Amino acid sequence: MYNTRRGGMNFPASSTFGAAGHASSSSTSSLSGVAGTNLIINYLPQDMSERELYSLFSTMGPIESCKIMRDMKTGYSYGFGFINYNSEEAATRAIKCLNGLNVRNKRLKVSYARPSGDDIKETNLYVTNLPRTITEEMLDVIFGKYGTIVQKNILRDKITGQPRGVAFVR
Repeated sequence: MYNTRRGGMNFPASSTFGAAGHASSSSTSSLSGVAGTNLIINYLPQDMSERELYSLFSTMGPIESCKIMRDMKTGYSYGFGFINYNSEEAATRAIKCLNGLNVRNKRLKVSYARPSGDDIKETNLYVTNLPRTITEEMLDVIFGKYGTIVQKNILRDKITGQPRGVAFVR
């Protein structure tokens, strides 16, 4: 019925299904300056499923992928997710029609997910589930291929000084 892809749901465009948190995305343009197809949806109801999200947003056009962000251990929804459309027109239509929609006492905020080139300079990644043996050199190898690392911070246990499996990379 559906395929899991990179942790999200990837449904055929013809599929249909039955019927609070916040993440930031400060721009309405992608890295290339074009509006883009990838949307971030904030203020999702905690009990909303990816099928429900897909069903709601597929009314605007064919969807390439759908993902609600959840805690990896508990499955608890962080209250935001992503929809990647097959076309910019569908993404634009979704923003115009679904931004501000009330769903189970939550008002959805729908916007483009990718920051502009200037905004990306201030990107600070929060990375979890790292091995307890992680080093700054390992972070350089893992993230250095995506651009210049200007700062990194491995969170450490206050008593033992050992890595906690969490880091910030800028």
